[in-house]
Amino acid sequence: MKKSLCLIFISLFFSPLFSATNKTVTQIQEKYDTDTTLNIQINLDNTPNGAGGFYGCNSDQSNCYTGAIFSTYNTLTLNNNANLTVNLTATGNYGSWAAVFFRGEGGKTYEIKGGSFRLNLLSLPNPHSASPVEGVFLTRRRHSNLPAIFKFNTDIYVDATENFYITRGIFNVNDGDGGYYFNQNTFIDVSKMQKSLGWHNSGVGYRSITSISGNGVFYINYNPDTKTTYNPNNIIQLKGDIAVELASTAKSEAIIHLTNPMSFFQGRFSLQGQANAELLLDKGGKWFLTANSAIRTLVANNNDNDIKNQYGNIEKIAVVDFTAIADDGENSRLTSDADFTKRELKIQRELKGNYGVFRLMADVPKAMVDKVSTEKLSGNHYIQLYQKGSRLSFDVAGKNMIVAHANEVQGDFIGLETITGIYNYIPTLAKIPGQGGGTDWVLAQIDYVPNQTAKTLFNIFSIPYRIFKLEADSINNRINDLLFPPMNFGAWFKVYGGGIYQKNDFDKKETTQNLFYSLQGGFDYGANIQDMRYFLGGSFDFLELFGSDKGYTGSTKAYGFGFYGGFIKNDDLFIDGKIKYILGHSTNSLIQAKTPFDFYANIFLVNLRIGYSFYPFRNARNKTIQKCKKGGDGKLFCRNDISVGYVRDSRFYIQPFISLTPGIISNARLDFLDKTTNYTVKSALDASPALITKIGVLGVKRYDYGNFSVKANTQITYSYDLNTGGKIMLIDDANIPLFNNDKKGQHHLGLGLGAEVLLFYDSLRFFADFKTEFFGKINTYWLLSTGLRYKFGQIIKKPKGRYSVRPKEVQRKRSTKQVFRPYDPNLEKNPQRRSFKNRNHFKEVNRGAIR
Repeated sequence: MKKSLCLIFISLFFSPLFSATNKTVTQIQEKYDTDTTLNIQINLDNTPNGAGGFYGCNSDQSNCYTGAIFSTYNTLTLNNNANLTVNLTATGNYGSWAAVFFRGEGGKTYEIKGGSFRLNLLSLPNPHSASPVEGVFLTRRRHSNLPAIFKFNTDIYVDATENFYITRGIFNVNDGDGGYYFNQNTFIDVSKMQKSLGWHNSGVGYRSITSISGNGVFYINYNPDTKTTYNPNNIIQLKGDIAVELASTAKSEAIIHLTNPMSFFQGRFSLQGQANAELLLDKGGKWFLTANSAIRTLVANNNDNDIKNQYGNIEKIAVVDFTAIADDGENSRLTSDADFTKRELKIQRELKGNYGVFRLMADVPKAMVDKVSTEKLSGNHYIQLYQKGSRLSFDVAGKNMIVAHANEVQGDFIGLETITGIYNYIPTLAKIPGQGGGTDWVLAQIDYVPNQTAKTLFNIFSIPYRIFKLEADSINNRINDLLFPPMNFGAWFKVYGGGIYQKNDFDKKETTQNLFYSLQGGFDYGANIQDMRYFLGGSFDFLELFGSDKGYTGSTKAYGFGFYGGFIKNDDLFIDGKIKYILGHSTNSLIQAKTPFDFYANIFLVNLRIGYSFYPFRNARNKTIQKCKKGGDGKLFCRNDISVGYVRDSRFYIQPFISLTPGIISNARLDFLDKTTNYTVKSALDASPALITKIGVLGVKRYDYGNFSVKANTQITYSYDLNTGGKIMLIDDANIPLFNNDKKGQHHLGLGLGAEVLLFYDSLRFFADFKTEFFGKINTYWLLSTGLRYKFGQIIKKPKGRYSVRPKEVQRKRSTKQVFRPYDPNLEKNPQRRSFKNRNHFKEVNRGAIR
């Protein structure tokens, strides 16, 4: 009894006051079915290690700390729709081989599966402690040769703040075997974490996602059993470094597969031990290199068609990018104020694959450039070259700027044009023997050509002129209205759609097509005076263009308001004119711009059209005449006889016409940042006059069928555009401006076919037509329109009566129904209309073929 009391007293006397144990720290449960957030705070001072012996773990784990998870189980299960969020704050220093979050042991396999798991590492200070914390996860405890394996079959998110410090790595293989398997979407960002002071001279200055020692492994989206990608659709986004420690063996390895455009690794590898470090970039996976780095094996693959057509496919390109992240870890090297320092990627075993892309940065005035070095080169790979706009230079002759080196060559490095602002820069590489053996690739020449962004901006700034052209070509005044029927009012509506394309100023090839549609309507008042008619009206219209080329997609909406008037003489002479104002609003998403942009266009136009109709045929018409003869008695004898006169055949006519459309197009300006280089691109459109002159011939044939008639028409036109819009100027940080040819006009040949159906004595007309254009720089290559026109408000002439003493008839106001009904010839009350005189006196014509 005395011995037992003595042991208890000694145990209590020598037992330290533990700050964190599995009992005192909030423990994550074994299963969660709903979204859950846990706030866990841990004081690591005097943390017991539970290594057995005198301080072995009690059954309730009140005297040991293995972590805040897996305390009594090995698998954490999350419902597929459940999200578990853990906010972790830690203080103090670990007592012995303790992890902040969990330390594996006993050769066990731990797993988190289902749903998503988010670990926010908020605080862990005091990196200068004599015993700083090695990792958030550790694979083994002290004096154990049975390290653990962690499998993450869940979508995992890990974020570390600037207040968090880890000496080795977040996921640390602390010697021995064991490791980490990430098999689903993985998002880890430790780029803001404090830099490590190093562990036994390994990982100094790194912010490590993992630190590998011994025989440990670290696999992300990689299946070591099949040696293939675990799931090519997994999204992997890593910000931080990969540290291979001095104590790592040849059995150790870190393998990451990035196999879609959403996946990237932003960081560097530290190769200080013998472990294999391998990265696969495929189908758009990217490595944003943040400093000098080394790797054992790099595999980079691209589709050669994506390389040759970078616009629209640039996100699909797998790339090692030296330019995206500056030394500060945040800004781009292309915009950073820091002086240029060379970066080098050393591939210690082999560069594999085909058509991998390396985006290097250069300071040509200093004859300095980034470099890719590989022990063995397999396959063909591309080198892109970027420069700061303020340091841009093309003078590379004699500067011996080495961009790549390989000791064993079974492929090639090829210069690939760089999409930069409004120019593509094309590097030419030359192969020369390396000074220490192997082969060097040297920058021999840089050429530049206007790129798709420049072509696209010219296209976008031509939109106001395309609006002007479409509005001018589709001006609708009276839809070939004639004197008959004699109505006071007219209303019309028209809808049309089509396509318009433009050739660029560089290679004269088609670079953009705009499909469009428009709605138009109008109302007018007219009056007939003998054989003449005058009319005056107003119109509105809405036009939308859908634009795209290899460099952008967009749409433009335009709203037009106008007034028109005209004069018709004897259905021969036509004169009409129109004044219109158009407001256009264009919204565009440029592939190389970081954000969509828009601009407004103000357009004012005037149209004047003059035409004259020729009726080439005439018809015979009988009339009653009186013939008189003197008889033998000298008296005059008279009788009625039939005579033939000729009137024009109005069923067919040919109408030559001329149209003039002058206008003014307002200026516009667009500035944006190129999303690849952060170059500032400035573009401007000057205000300009515009003029379209058109001559043409319209042919119309009418067919009458009882209660309705049909008109068929055809048209041929020639038009000349004074210009194609205002002067366009483009410039970027390279300060080499580009201009369009704003003085050159264009010629068009147009063809058209159409038909009309006329009802109710021509009061209601339905029409449809098709038009096309050829030979111009900007052509409306097809246009299909349809619509209707309705004339109402019949003009009723009262007959001229004789003198009467009867009271005058009280005039009655016409009802709405009477006003809006179509033409009715029976309402014409003038008896003279059907008089003998009217039937026998008509205007005869002498010209025209008789039929």
